[in-house]
Amino acid sequence: MSYLKKYLFYLFLTLFFVFIGSIFFLIQRNWLIIQWTLGSVEQEEIVNQTKQDIVLRKKVDLYYWKDDNFFTEESTFIWLANKADNLKHLVNNWLSFLHEERITEKKVSLETVFLAQSDQQAYFSFDQSPLEKEWSTFKKWHFIESMFKTIRQSGLNIKYVVFLVGHQQMEDDHLDFSQAWPVDGFLEETQLQN
Repeated sequence: MSYLKKYLFYLFLTLFFVFIGSIFFLIQRNWLIIQWTLGSVEQEEIVNQTKQDIVLRKKVDLYYWKDDNFFTEESTFIWLANKADNLKHLVNNWLSFLHEERITEKKVSLETVFLAQSDQQAYFSFDQSPLEKEWSTFKKWHFIESMFKTIRQSGLNIKYVVFLVGHQQMEDDHLDFSQAWPVDGFLEETQLQN
């Protein structure tokens, strides 16, 4: 009789651990999701926080300079309530678009956006210079102007941008980045090609 009790005990113990192991395996593979319920006040705060973060879905024109003309490409973004996050998201998508279209050779990303002076001046810190050394001053200037056109047309009310690389002043042989650049730009409106 004791042998049968031992056998049943070990059989039960084995089945129990197989069951527990299966549950952990399903959770790890995200085939089973367990959500713990929070107090109703905490859940309402999380829902309200999420509703405040996502404002709307917005179509934005991405401008770029190619073959001596400005071109535009329409893209859709999820617009958040935070202006700095929107700027970072917009410029990173613009840079990715330029890289995919082979307008720029290197993959550049905007690491940090900081807003100052009542959100009128933005500090852009890139992981590396978005300007390529072999570009002419004219091409670099139009590259920056196309970024500014994209920012202006997005509706983000920014007046000046300070360019940084790794949180240090951006260096270039042709252009001076020691001062903030006006987002209104320097060029007269040029006819856009679609």
